[in-house]
Amino acid sequence: MASTTNANQNGNGHGVATVELRDIPISQIVVAEGFNPRGEVVEDADLQALAATMRERGCLQPIRVRATETGDFALIAGERRYRAGTLASLTTLPAVVLTAGTGDEGEYLDLLTDAMIENELRSDLDPLQRARGYQAMIDGGLGVRAVAERLGGKTKRSSREKRIKEHLAILSLPERLRTLVAEQVIPLLAVKTLVTLAEIHEEFAHAALRAVTPDGDDSEPYTWQELLENPIDIAMNYMDELPAGVYSSRNSYPVEQFTLSEKAQKDLAAYTKLTDGGEITGVRFGTELVEQARLLGATHEASWFSIILGDDVASRLAEDYIAGVLKEARARQRREREVARSSTADSTDVTTSSSAGTSAVDEPESAEERAQREADEAKAERAERQRKREDATKFNLDLGLLVFKHLPKVKVDERVLRILASVDLGGSLSKIAARGARLALPTWVEQVQQKNKTKTIYLETWEAERRAKTFLEDAESAGDIAGRAITLIALAALADEDAVAQSNRSFYTLAFEGPWATQAARDLNAIVRERIKEGQCPALDELLANRVAKDEREAEAEAEAEQARLRVQDASARIGELSEDDLEQLLADAELAWGQYSLKRSEVERAVTAERERREAPSGDIEPADERELAEAAA
Repeated sequence: MASTTNANQNGNGHGVATVELRDIPISQIVVAEGFNPRGEVVEDADLQALAATMRERGCLQPIRVRATETGDFALIAGERRYRAGTLASLTTLPAVVLTAGTGDEGEYLDLLTDAMIENELRSDLDPLQRARGYQAMIDGGLGVRAVAERLGGKTKRSSREKRIKEHLAILSLPERLRTLVAEQVIPLLAVKTLVTLAEIHEEFAHAALRAVTPDGDDSEPYTWQELLENPIDIAMNYMDELPAGVYSSRNSYPVEQFTLSEKAQKDLAAYTKLTDGGEITGVRFGTELVEQARLLGATHEASWFSIILGDDVASRLAEDYIAGVLKEARARQRREREVARSSTADSTDVTTSSSAGTSAVDEPESAEERAQREADEAKAERAERQRKREDATKFNLDLGLLVFKHLPKVKVDERVLRILASVDLGGSLSKIAARGARLALPTWVEQVQQKNKTKTIYLETWEAERRAKTFLEDAESAGDIAGRAITLIALAALADEDAVAQSNRSFYTLAFEGPWATQAARDLNAIVRERIKEGQCPALDELLANRVAKDEREAEAEAEAEQARLRVQDASARIGELSEDDLEQLLADAELAWGQYSLKRSEVERAVTAERERREAPSGDIEPADERELAEAAA
């Protein structure tokens, strides 16, 4: 028997509808395409099981439909029961039937609202399904505010609006990430951040996901909270290279990478002519160029650098960079000409009194010539020091960028533990920070432009120590603590102090002490080489190649020494049986094992000498060498 009640419609302004519970023909049920907030119903094993149950016991829970003017019934909720009933060959289904509406957009929105409320009350939707349901209501003509009111009235509407906006953001994610939100691998709180990364480039969002998802990498995964705090930095840590059309202010790019105007091409040619064959080979986006990009709305800000979007924007900035370099070169040439003219004017006051028949080569060097030569040599020496300082400064800045990118978070393994146990970080923090981080870490080193010259400003030692303490204190996980400590240690081991004047150097050499000292130093070189791939900094590649090769040679020598010690120990236990050649080999092994002037080598030499004297002396005059005592000494 059918029952009938009256119900008000969800505050939508479409009046009072009659609700009737009765059986309806399954053939008259209509499902609008894309109407179900849960998405398409798949004929899977669960649906087959539901159909088998309904075949035996019928449909125990009514579906929800709205009558139409054509006599059909538009499905509001219960599509899985409807599909299962069709598979079970049922002819009717129990249904809660709403009376027919006007068939206009208002009725369509009412149906959407009913479907959303039905599923919301059952907590039956995943975040992606909710997002699609909300979007369907918006596509039907509602705003976010109206959707919030339809789903719950005006009470607490603002919180529902926020929730709706959070869900709608899911639809802006790449398809693969949407699926992971639906599966709740990605939490809702991270969606907005991932959307922002995807706006830079889809690869940024995927890289961020790799950063928080364990994949067997040696590095400890980041937490979602860490990703929210530094999304661009963390995403770039998990990218081998930036996608096409995306540029970083911390990198240098080859000129050939940009599409340059005819004027810029002429500027390049003018620079080459001005500098007698010199070339502008790379472009770096400094503060002024980044600000230009920011005014164009083409930047995203990371913690201490900027991302620039668009090949067109980057090419225009590259043209400005080239023009600036040419301008600086011309200004430098003008200054050099002024100095040359001044020197020529001074030289006219100096006269020579050499005779016409005497060669200048044969004349002794005059006081003025000696002074000029010494001045030229001093100038050349200053120029060489300046070149070394510039090279060291560039190396340190590149090193700081790479170390800050790859080392502040590491997996805590036995290598890391050996390093941390072998370096007195607490007792030597001031020296370690002054020796490395002060010279290299981003934001610790400041470069300012002063009259066509770049000046590099370094922290005072006490300020570097203070920042190092803060840098370590901000670590949250075990991987953070270990990684940040390794960062400071690696910079102290690798930074080049030629970047600063001798009066500003630390003159500190990083010390590894304790039972793992030697291995810890090798572990540090190995970790840096593993985390910072070759090709990113040629000077670092050369430095690490030399150190790793040295480590390998030392390890090989130690292995040979250990084998020599074992041979000495074996031979010493039976010295009386050794031939003369064997005795010579015993001495050679002792020297290889402990060195030529070591105490143990001297003990072995005395034993060999005693054994030779015993063999040369008349029988019984000299006691044989104590083989057990010698073997113990060799051990």
